[in-house]
Amino acid sequence: MYIYQIEVSNHCSLTCSYCPHPFQARPKGLMTFATFRKCVELFKNHCDNVATLRLHNFGEVTLHPELPEFIRYARAEGVRCSFFTNGMRSRTQPHTERYWRELADAGLETVDFSAHVMSTSEFRATTGNRVVIGRVYDPGAVVPGSWAGQVGPAETPVPEPCIFQRMSALVVLWDGRISSCCLDVEGQFEGLHVDDLLAGRRYRFTPIPLCSTCSSMRHEEAL
Repeated sequence: MYIYQIEVSNHCSLTCSYCPHPFQARPKGLMTFATFRKCVELFKNHCDNVATLRLHNFGEVTLHPELPEFIRYARAEGVRCSFFTNGMRSRTQPHTERYWRELADAGLETVDFSAHVMSTSEFRATTGNRVVIGRVYDPGAVVPGSWAGQVGPAETPVPEPCIFQRMSALVVLWDGRISSCCLDVEGQFEGLHVDDLLAGRRYRFTPIPLCSTCSSMRHEEAL
């Protein structure tokens, strides 16, 4: 079992046309500190060879008001955290340097950046170089995918297994439920909760309907 990422929040500050998040029907919410502690425990139990716990899924991570406390707790437990961010606290207002200093002081070292509003240089200036920028996604420089047909044409499935099938990977949603895939905006799941996995219940990837329209994540590796 591999925890691909956890979703501390599925609220977002933007409504990007190429992302399925604006059409998300499942409830919006914020992960509780108690659930986050369970995620860290599960990560420590099963992913000791993985460098970083990723805190993003569908939504903007930095909208969670307890994010500094989450990161501080994880680092105290020996777990490094990272996440993709658009850097925006609202549609027009970026987070301040003071905010990024707070996250850095809590133990955040790196973030990946989605250049939806700001350029990479603008984001770097906003952070005051408090954190290292890893991967950069620039929607203006690539042809956006269809998210397995959720915001465009269905993809043609390929026989090669995706990382979720290959590694029995999973996503923990904000409410502690287990989702089978990071591309699935609605978080289809098998009725499992993080509590079940901590209690020793075995997880095995099971294809979901979205798999029939997906050709993504075939060469993704654990981080």
